[in-house]
Amino acid sequence: MANLKVENLAKSYDGETNILEDISFNVSDGEFVSILGPSGCGKTTTLRIIAGLLEQTSGRVFVDGEDINRIPVYKRSFGMVFQSYALFPHMTVFDNIAFGLKMRKISSSEIKKRVSKILKITGLNNLIDRFPAELSGGQQQRVSLARALVIQPRILLMDEPLSNLDAKLRVQMREEIRNLQQQFKITVLFVTHDQEECFAISDKVLVMKNGKIEQFDTPQQIYHYPATKYVAQFIGYENFIEVDQVLADNCFKTKNFKFTTFEKNDKANFLTIRPDNVLLLSTDQNENKNVLVGKIVSTEYLGKNYRYQVATDLGMFKVDETSKFKRSLGEKVLLSFPIKYLLPLKN
Repeated sequence: MANLKVENLAKSYDGETNILEDISFNVSDGEFVSILGPSGCGKTTTLRIIAGLLEQTSGRVFVDGEDINRIPVYKRSFGMVFQSYALFPHMTVFDNIAFGLKMRKISSSEIKKRVSKILKITGLNNLIDRFPAELSGGQQQRVSLARALVIQPRILLMDEPLSNLDAKLRVQMREEIRNLQQQFKITVLFVTHDQEECFAISDKVLVMKNGKIEQFDTPQQIYHYPATKYVAQFIGYENFIEVDQVLADNCFKTKNFKFTTFEKNDKANFLTIRPDNVLLLSTDQNENKNVLVGKIVSTEYLGKNYRYQVATDLGMFKVDETSKFKRSLGEKVLLSFPIKYLLPLKN
């Protein structure tokens, strides 16, 4: 295990185009941290700088308090798993996994012992003589993971390792990765664009936008309390109300409507709520807080629930309702925004 500290990391090209700006975060011993964000946000660049594959413009990287910026890649003792698997096509499964140990001049007997152990742990025992071309995508990724773990790395770095797998296999492999991480008690930094994936396996999540950190917290905290509108949109919030004025007692005004929230935020620019937290009421139900009159203008069946688009004086809202019965187009309803689910956000 190892502690990773990234301090004021920045990367630019030609002194003008900023790829990263003031990236600082810590990953504790044995912690699983994911970097989450869309393509081009800087997450892979951050990982490659930590790995030593790319040089930063400024900032430092520490492992267990040691500045590793001048340490070459092959001496950092990091395990790496890539999106492309990066297996040697002319080598068998055994030889691919053993490659890193041979480069470290480990004895043949120790190599056999360690490779045999990791083959058993990763369920690859019956594939040791096969070549990469004879393996499925999931099997290749498992070999790539075994190769990274067998060297007993200080830190495991993973760059979109599941993006080439189908949906069912992605779920299976992410569970295997999490189980192996906990079994080996290894520090992991995992890059992904998939919110569900990283929330399922991470201790903490770092959300990036345009080379900057938007939020760094536990998955639970980010899911329930996104720090900005960007984070909220990225993790599934779809309804936003622009705030015109912040009033007292957690109250916010927009046009002629007032809304009350459970959380206080004097700098809020928006209010947000998930579609599944909005309640649809009939117009004769008595609600006097956080309600809008609306009309259903579209319906969509999502299996577990119906998705409605409801037109109101504050614009269109998406509402997910779990019910066996479908509401009618044109039906007038009340949209109720429960106080505990309506969140104030800054832009």
